[in-house]
Amino acid sequence: MKQSSESTRLTSLPFPSHLTRGASRIGQYVTIGANSSISSAIVEDNVVIGARSVLEPGSYVEENAAIEAGTRVEAGALIPSGQLWGGNPARYVRDLDGHEIAEIRSVAEQTYGASQDHAAQSTPWGMAYVQTEALRKALAK
Repeated sequence: MKQSSESTRLTSLPFPSHLTRGASRIGQYVTIGANSSISSAIVEDNVVIGARSVLEPGSYVEENAAIEAGTRVEAGALIPSGQLWGGNPARYVRDLDGHEIAEIRSVAEQTYGASQDHAAQSTPWGMAYVQTEALRKALAK
């Protein structure tokens, strides 16, 4: 096992897929697009996964990589560090430049900040809880 950061642990390739059934490991500063599916895969730090992408069991995305929207990463496939991949099945598109790699972390931080703002504006039970409490108070009078 290789230590990535704090509590993130990653397994080196190759590894038997039956040992990772149901478990995925996601690193820090990873942005996962809407409607994506990750099944028993490993994603290192500083990665962007586009919307509607699928990472099949045993796939491995190294740090500083990007996956285009709608990409299917086949079971057992490796997406190397510093590269952009896309398509169905995933194919190499090009190398990422230094600015694009730096932008991956920035986007993840901005997305996290927006999600924290959104969470602070809502209750853990949704608005139904607030409405129920208001109704109870009104009926108690």
